[in-house]
Amino acid sequence: MVYKNNIIDAYTKLKNGANHYVSIPEFLYLMSKLKSNGSIQKSISFNPFYEHKDFLLEIDERILYIESRDSLNEIDTKKFYESQKCEEDFYNVDIEKRYFLIQRDDVTEYKKTLDRIISYLDELIPYILQRLKSEYNIKEVDLLFGNVAIVKNFSVKDCTFMKPMAKLEYLGLSYFTKLESLNGIEVLAPTLRYLDLDTGSKIYDHSHLKTLKKLEVLRITHKGIIKSLDFIQKMPMLKELVVVGPKLEDNNLSYCNHIPTVRIWR
Repeated sequence: MVYKNNIIDAYTKLKNGANHYVSIPEFLYLMSKLKSNGSIQKSISFNPFYEHKDFLLEIDERILYIESRDSLNEIDTKKFYESQKCEEDFYNVDIEKRYFLIQRDDVTEYKKTLDRIISYLDELIPYILQRLKSEYNIKEVDLLFGNVAIVKNFSVKDCTFMKPMAKLEYLGLSYFTKLESLNGIEVLAPTLRYLDLDTGSKIYDHSHLKTLKKLEVLRITHKGIIKSLDFIQKMPMLKELVVVGPKLEDNNLSYCNHIPTVRIWR
C-alpha cells in the first residue's frame, strides 16, 4: 500500500523519494504506530496495491481514507459521503466502510477508525484476489506469492507443510502467528527469490533461512526477540532486507553490510 501522510513518510519512502510498497504485515505495523502516536492528521489516504513479480496492480476502487475536521455534525457527515461518491458504482462499493470523517480532537474515535480499516482487510484481500484470478488468470496456488496477505490465523507450527511448494520463487506468509520453527523452509532453497515472512513472536532462531542461497528479497515481521541476523551472511544474492518490529538479542547489524537496501524498523 502507498500512504499520503507526513508522519509515516519515513517508513514508506526510499532515500531517492520513490514509494516503498509495504506488505500487509508492514501495514499493520504502521497502523500501530499511528495509533500510539495519537496525533490526528487532516487527512490520510491508503491506496492498496498488489505487487507481483510481473506486474503492479493498483486497487484504486478500494482506497481507504480518513478526514478530520475541527467541528462536524450530521449534515457535514452526509455531505462528506455524498461528495465522495463517483458516477461509476464500481468506486462506491463499501464506501462507508472505507471513508471516514471524524472530529480532529477525538483521539478515541480516531483509533477506532484505524481499527475499522484494519478490519476491512478481511474484505479487501479476498476482493483483490478475486480480481487477480478473473482478470490476470492467476492460479489459486500462485496467489500466495504476491505482496498481499492471504492466510489469516494459520495454525501450523513449522514449515514442513511447504514440501509440495518446492519450486516456488515468490512466497508471502502473513498472519502465521503460531509458527514456532522455520524447520522445513529449506525445501524452497533451489528456487526461492522473494520471501515475506510474518512470524508472530514465537520464533527465536531464524538460522534455517541461511539455506535460501538464491533469495534476493527478504522481509521479516516479528513481535518478539530474534537471536541474531547472522544467517544473512549465508545469503550471497540478497539485495533487499526489511525487518519490522523485533528486538535483536545480539544487536548486531554488521551482518547486513553487504546488502544494497536495508530497512530495520524497531
